[in-house]
Amino acid sequence: MSEVKKKESFTHFAQVLAEGQSTENDDEVWYVSNASDHMTPKREWFTTFEEVPEGDWSVGELDGSQHWVRGRGNIKIQRKLGLQWEDGVLENVLYAPALRRNLFSLGRAVKQGNSASFGGTDCTLRNSEGAEMLTGTGHGGLFKLNVRVMPPELSC
Repeated sequence: MSEVKKKESFTHFAQVLAEGQSTENDDEVWYVSNASDHMTPKREWFTTFEEVPEGDWSVGELDGSQHWVRGRGNIKIQRKLGLQWEDGVLENVLYAPALRRNLFSLGRAVKQGNSASFGGTDCTLRNSEGAEMLTGTGHGGLFKLNVRVMPPELSC
């Protein structure tokens, strides 16, 4: 993995949820967001992991709170496409233990050549060839990805 940069150039923003927008078991839900990177507070989900010293990298939320990033790596997932579950990987996910939600960065996905479309209560992410990569469903103004995490002990 690439070298970690200093904190002044690595403040990222998790601009997605206001306090009080919690829904049922948020623990395993990935929200589509305008965060700069994919982020989670769940260390046990990572299949690869590179530690980041506390104080080198932070993420900020809309309420002004700052949370230290403690690492980054990959998380194996299964994504629901139609009626099937297919294996996938979320790459370079930030681990910030104080975050309240799991965040999927729509901006980062689009910068990687994917496209997103929203209609009614659904969202779809497609690769550059037009194939469906991820889907999400709207709930209370938020979009939850139709994915499930495959923790390392289950993804062998």
